[in-house]
Amino acid sequence: GHDVATQYVHRRQEYVAAMVAGKVVSELKGKKKEAAAEEITNLWVWIKEQLETSHEHEVRNSKSA
Repeated sequence: GHDVATQYVHRRQEYVAAMVAGKVVSELKGKKKEAAAEEITNLWVWIKEQLETSHEHEVRNSKSA
């Protein structure tokens, strides 16, 4: 009953490099990190919207009960 994320996260070396360095991709240097960081940012925006929508739905249902 849940939506599937519309943002695809590709298999990128930048994710591995960030993990090994103990960082997130947006903390890496270089042009290649931009695409990886954008993917994660877009995914987070989608997740946040889903959580906010879910919370609003729960609040409305609890008020009508």
